[in-house]
Amino acid sequence: MINEQLLHIDYTDKVVFITGSLKGIGRHLAQAFAENNARVIMTYCQSKESAVEFLSSTDKRSLYKLDVTKPSDIYTLYDKIISNFGKIDVLINNAGACDDNSIWDTES
Repeated sequence: MINEQLLHIDYTDKVVFITGSLKGIGRHLAQAFAENNARVIMTYCQSKESAVEFLSSTDKRSLYKLDVTKPSDIYTLYDKIISNFGKIDVLINNAGACDDNSIWDTES
């Protein structure tokens, strides 16, 4: 699970930006930061429905669509975050990207 030290820090007035935050580690981190008073910025790439469901449990989280393979999406979202929140205190780049070509399917 999440490091115990993280759970004992007050993140009031801190802005935490977590990419890939709807499943697994990203989701647990978003939950932990929100429970410790952080303003958590979460991203999704495809599944907005599950993201909205997760957000409904608190007003401490914001949701944005982001495709980390598109630099223009990254720059646009950064500008929105700075405009809306003024800063990013913690950045956790948890989103992954891969194409349809698995490393296991390549020829040697």
